[in-house]
Amino acid sequence: MPDRGIGELLMHDTTTARCECGLPGKSALLRARLLVLVAILALAGGTVTSSEPVIDEQFISLDRWEEIRFRGVDRPSEYSVVEKDGRSLLRLESSAGGSAILHGTPFDVYDYPVIEWRWRIHDTVSGGDLTTRDGDDYAVRLYVNFEYDPDRVGIGTRIEYALIRLFYGRYPPHAAVVYLWSNRRWPVTWYDNPFTSRARMLPLDQGPDLRMQWRVHRRNILDDYREAFGEDPPRVARIAIMGDSDGTGETSLAWIDYVRVWEP
Repeated sequence: MPDRGIGELLMHDTTTARCECGLPGKSALLRARLLVLVAILALAGGTVTSSEPVIDEQFISLDRWEEIRFRGVDRPSEYSVVEKDGRSLLRLESSAGGSAILHGTPFDVYDYPVIEWRWRIHDTVSGGDLTTRDGDDYAVRLYVNFEYDPDRVGIGTRIEYALIRLFYGRYPPHAAVVYLWSNRRWPVTWYDNPFTSRARMLPLDQGPDLRMQWRVHRRNILDDYREAFGEDPPRVARIAIMGDSDGTGETSLAWIDYVRVWEP
């Protein structure tokens, strides 16, 4: 099987209610009325918000995405926008191949730590295995890639990353957390990617029982990184998406409805 270690590295609704009630120059009566209004909205289930997602990807097009291909993998996955039931969806299809797409918007994970997405699969990759390189195939997975920070690594890693940049024209991520749909049931915990311990994987959906059913997930990126790596993450990150089947030689098909990144 081709060595995708470098390729893996290269991959890699809640809102905050706010009320500015302390208005200078306004009367105490006005402030009281504003407080009452906020209380009424809260009781009625309303939300006062001024925040917007830093990423709200509805897959109208793939203009904001860059394809990432892997050394030694001749057949890339296919990513396209399709219409289904009045919605634009990302369609991921792979046939004994693999590649990824990387979103063009970096974001601050400390300011925007919440990620939410909706996905479904046609079926699992039956030969998938979280623990082996040949089994590192999944119908769909979502990466949060954290920007390389030389202050966090030793001299050996700095030299390694400098060589990678020289060869590929960019630094690989410092680390990645990866959410995936696994082929069968595994304990829901963090696993090292078989190609690199800098990518840790969480099998959120498992097995074929839920195939062709939409699944929604919302995760706190900061909490997940700290649990996966035992430390605080670098500040800047980007998201990537991948469906692949190059190790097993099978086929895979999945869809993603949306991906959002926002404040807690």
